[in-house]
Amino acid sequence: TPLTDLAGFKVYYGSSSRTYDDSTAMLPAGQLQIELALPAGEYYFAVTAIDDEGNESAYSNEVIKQI
Repeated sequence: TPLTDLAGFKVYYGSSSRTYDDSTAMLPAGQLQIELALPAGEYYFAVTAIDDEGNESAYSNEVIKQI
């Protein structure tokens, strides 16, 4: 079925697995890119989806990135 109530996403990140110290503000559903100014290091990222009523999904699978 089509997804009709997606309002946006939040990106969570931190320096250890599944411990996200920071997050972005909600990003509009159509926004496909975000730029973060982070110091060098290893970061763990996950995303959640938010519907029109403000309900937030569970975390996505985690990805790791060396900056």
